[in-house]
Amino acid sequence: MNIFVQRAGGLVFLFGLTSGASTPVVAGTGIEVDSTLGNYQDYDASRPYVSYTDTYGDTYSGISVNGYANAANMSLGMTATADSMAAGAFASKFEGRLRVGAGSSELQAGDPARLRLDLQLDGVLSNGALIDSLGNLAATNNDAMMQAGFIVHEGKVPLGLSLYGAYSDVSSLRGVSSLAYFSTRAFSSREALDSTNERYIYNWWWDTGANGRSGSDSVTTTATGAVQDLFFSTGLLALEFYAPVGAEIWVEGLLSVDVNANDHNTWANADFGSGLQATIIAVDEGIQLDYSVDVSEVPLPGAVWLFGSGLIAVFGVGGRCRHPQAPCGRETHPVCSNDFQPLSSFNPTRLKVPRHWRLQPSV
Repeated sequence: MNIFVQRAGGLVFLFGLTSGASTPVVAGTGIEVDSTLGNYQDYDASRPYVSYTDTYGDTYSGISVNGYANAANMSLGMTATADSMAAGAFASKFEGRLRVGAGSSELQAGDPARLRLDLQLDGVLSNGALIDSLGNLAATNNDAMMQAGFIVHEGKVPLGLSLYGAYSDVSSLRGVSSLAYFSTRAFSSREALDSTNERYIYNWWWDTGANGRSGSDSVTTTATGAVQDLFFSTGLLALEFYAPVGAEIWVEGLLSVDVNANDHNTWANADFGSGLQATIIAVDEGIQLDYSVDVSEVPLPGAVWLFGSGLIAVFGVGGRCRHPQAPCGRETHPVCSNDFQPLSSFNPTRLKVPRHWRLQPSV
């Protein structure tokens, strides 16, 4: 089991101690939860399926979340709602190993076999109203975000896609070590301009190397009590790629959502429960594909893994982008300016999370 502790403003990774010629590679399914006040993560190679459901908060604010990761079927789902000053990020992920065999084909070891990745991602981002039933300004802003990454690659170990880095993790490796990939992000934000007018901002894009699509808009209107929805769907994507006969390749996917109700009397929701569905098939006749969540040991000659106090890495995540045109996890982005502000509107003292919220996921 691979466990890390994440706190507001940083990641603290804890490493253990193992030595020898080989080490088991962790694969399987995982759920990550960051409620700003704490973190829960579970990752287990022995379980091809894991789910997580919880609701926590106080009388005035809270978060509810439902998610699952199904490594056996290459599918992920995540839904989260933040209400009245609550905020959080949630992710589900899987890792598996695909073995490409010659089967009854005439291909030899090392020959390129033509495969196809079929993938689809559907969901909706929703932003609650900023005015109350009497037409009075009740909130200033809220936002919701989704990002996902899917990658097929040759390597001795999985990439380990991160909670905030699904898009950037995959994008940084496209065309370098990946055989096929998919990366995407969608964002929606609602903000009050004054007591009677509001602005709704959204943008979304995805990239597969073979094709992609994007869209964005900013609409200024008179504030209403209606919910704003951004419906997202890739449709069915069919991506052909080649893998060497005899190769064992990694298949990894991650789906994350981030919801922020940055004021009282408003809410934000990201519903990707149907989520990401994928499958890999052989296009060349006779090729045999064996997919498994169970992973054998990978030799690491002379390797010694340092654990405990010998290796503790801390990475800051407090500066998540809140720029309306580029909700990325970095301070710079090709389509944005550099004037990003960290998430400072969330007051953790307003959200009192009971100690017992860190429940074990049901399987």
